[in-house]
Amino acid sequence: MKNKLNLSGVSMAVIVRGIITVIAAVNIILGYLGVHLIPFTTEDVNNIVNGLVVLATAGVWAWGWWENNSLTVNAQTADKVLQQLNDGTAKIVDVNNVTG
Repeated sequence: MKNKLNLSGVSMAVIVRGIITVIAAVNIILGYLGVHLIPFTTEDVNNIVNGLVVLATAGVWAWGWWENNSLTVNAQTADKVLQQLNDGTAKIVDVNNVTG
């Protein structure tokens, strides 16, 4: 039985990796022919890598602050209740009838 391509089930990440692979292969072949499709110097590569490291560091920093930082007693209690709900050890009977 032949497997048919199912492009509707392909994620965007797979498509991007495929395009980058084709571009890299074309660049290598053209490099052997003396044509540089993507001319990068070592300094350019260093600058790109340094920029990516800075962006990754900023992303990790932002993500750390975006995550739930429960600093108050109420927030910490809510975290425990949420964990119990996720574990299935607690359940909400009626959210419209909460008294406080």
